[in-house]
Amino acid sequence: MICSLGQKGAASSRPSPAGEERRSPPPSSPAMGTSSSPNGSAQAIRSCSLRTTIAFCNEKIEIYVAKDLIPSHQHLDEGEYVDVKAYTMEELKEMIFTGKIEDSKTIAALLAYESKYLK
Repeated sequence: MICSLGQKGAASSRPSPAGEERRSPPPSSPAMGTSSSPNGSAQAIRSCSLRTTIAFCNEKIEIYVAKDLIPSHQHLDEGEYVDVKAYTMEELKEMIFTGKIEDSKTIAALLAYESKYLK
Protein backbone atom coordinates (compact mmCIF):
# COMPACT_ATOMS: atom_id res chain seq x y z
CA MET A 1 0.00 0.00 0.00
CA ILE A 2 1.34 3.42 -0.89
CA CYS A 3 0.13 6.53 0.89
CA SER A 4 0.70 10.18 0.31
CA LEU A 5 -0.30 11.79 3.58
CA GLY A 6 -2.25 15.01 3.77
CA GLN A 7 -2.47 17.47 6.64
CA LYS A 8 -3.38 15.03 9.43
CA GLY A 9 -0.03 13.82 10.75
CA ALA A 10 1.74 14.29 7.45
CA ALA A 11 5.45 14.77 7.33
CA SER A 12 5.82 17.55 4.86
CA SER A 13 7.28 20.97 4.43
CA ARG A 14 4.72 23.69 4.01
CA PRO A 15 5.30 27.36 3.29
CA SER A 16 4.32 29.59 6.20
CA PRO A 17 2.36 32.77 5.54
CA ALA A 18 5.67 34.63 5.32
CA GLY A 19 7.02 32.14 2.79
CA GLU A 20 9.33 30.36 5.24
CA GLU A 21 9.45 26.58 5.09
CA ARG A 22 8.25 24.63 8.16
CA ARG A 23 8.88 20.93 8.80
CA SER A 24 6.11 18.79 10.25
CA PRO A 25 7.07 15.79 12.37
CA PRO A 26 7.11 12.40 10.62
CA PRO A 27 3.91 10.40 10.92
CA SER A 28 3.35 7.79 13.58
CA SER A 29 1.65 4.58 12.54
CA PRO A 30 -1.84 5.75 13.65
CA ALA A 31 -1.50 8.76 11.33
CA MET A 32 -1.23 6.41 8.36
CA GLY A 33 -4.96 5.90 8.36
CA THR A 34 -7.60 3.68 9.83
CA SER A 35 -5.86 0.31 9.49
CA SER A 36 -3.03 -0.99 11.61
CA SER A 37 -1.87 -4.22 13.11
CA PRO A 38 -3.33 -5.23 16.48
CA ASN A 39 0.04 -5.16 18.27
CA GLY A 40 0.92 -1.70 16.94
CA SER A 41 3.63 -2.95 14.58
CA ALA A 42 2.34 -1.01 11.55
CA GLN A 43 5.07 1.05 9.95
CA ALA A 44 5.26 4.20 7.87
CA ILE A 45 8.47 3.95 5.85
CA ARG A 46 9.62 7.04 3.95
CA SER A 47 9.83 6.29 0.25
CA CYS A 48 10.76 9.63 -1.32
CA SER A 49 10.26 13.40 -1.28
CA LEU A 50 9.06 15.55 -4.11
CA ARG A 51 8.51 19.19 -4.90
CA THR A 52 5.13 19.66 -6.54
CA THR A 53 5.74 22.89 -8.48
CA ILE A 54 9.39 23.84 -8.08
CA ALA A 55 9.19 26.97 -10.28
CA PHE A 56 6.09 28.29 -8.51
CA CYS A 57 6.38 27.53 -4.78
CA ASN A 58 8.49 25.65 -2.24
CA GLU A 59 5.90 22.98 -1.35
CA LYS A 60 7.54 19.65 -0.54
CA ILE A 61 5.68 16.44 0.23
CA GLU A 62 6.90 13.14 1.61
CA ILE A 63 5.70 9.82 0.20
CA TYR A 64 5.44 6.87 2.58
CA VAL A 65 4.91 3.13 2.24
CA ALA A 66 2.60 1.61 4.86
CA LYS A 67 3.56 -1.89 6.01
CA ASP A 68 2.03 -4.52 8.29
CA LEU A 69 -1.51 -3.14 8.06
CA ILE A 70 -4.68 -5.14 8.58
CA PRO A 71 -8.20 -4.18 7.45
CA SER A 72 -10.31 -2.37 10.00
CA HIS A 73 -13.22 0.06 10.18
CA GLN A 74 -12.87 3.31 8.22
CA HIS A 75 -13.47 6.54 10.16
CA LEU A 76 -14.64 8.79 7.36
CA ASP A 77 -16.26 12.21 7.38
CA GLU A 78 -19.86 12.55 6.24
CA GLY A 79 -20.00 12.25 2.45
CA GLU A 80 -16.41 10.98 2.25
CA TYR A 81 -15.64 7.60 0.70
CA VAL A 82 -12.53 5.56 0.01
CA ASP A 83 -12.64 2.56 -2.30
CA VAL A 84 -9.85 0.13 -1.43
CA LYS A 85 -8.80 -2.10 -4.32
CA ALA A 86 -5.74 -4.24 -5.05
CA TYR A 87 -3.80 -3.95 -8.32
CA THR A 88 -0.55 -5.36 -9.63
CA MET A 89 2.22 -2.94 -10.52
CA GLU A 90 1.73 -3.82 -14.19
CA GLU A 91 -1.98 -2.92 -13.93
CA LEU A 92 -1.10 0.37 -12.25
CA LYS A 93 1.48 1.26 -14.90
CA GLU A 94 -1.07 0.48 -17.62
CA MET A 95 -3.49 2.84 -15.85
CA ILE A 96 -0.78 5.54 -15.94
CA PHE A 97 -0.04 5.01 -19.65
CA THR A 98 -3.71 4.99 -20.65
CA GLY A 99 -4.46 8.16 -18.67
CA LYS A 100 -6.63 6.59 -15.99
CA ILE A 101 -4.09 7.72 -13.37
CA GLU A 102 -2.96 11.29 -14.07
CA ASP A 103 -2.01 12.70 -10.67
CA SER A 104 1.73 13.39 -10.65
CA LYS A 105 2.16 12.61 -6.94
CA THR A 106 0.49 9.22 -7.37
CA ILE A 107 2.62 8.43 -10.42
CA ALA A 108 5.82 9.43 -8.59
CA ALA A 109 4.82 7.32 -5.56
CA LEU A 110 4.07 4.25 -7.67
CA LEU A 111 7.27 4.46 -9.71
CA ALA A 112 9.39 5.09 -6.58
CA TYR A 113 7.77 2.07 -4.93
CA GLU A 114 8.51 -0.12 -7.94
CA SER A 115 12.12 1.07 -8.11
CA LYS A 116 12.84 0.68 -4.38
CA TYR A 117 10.84 -2.40 -3.41
CA LEU A 118 10.12 -4.55 -6.46
CA LYS A 119 13.61 -4.90 -7.98
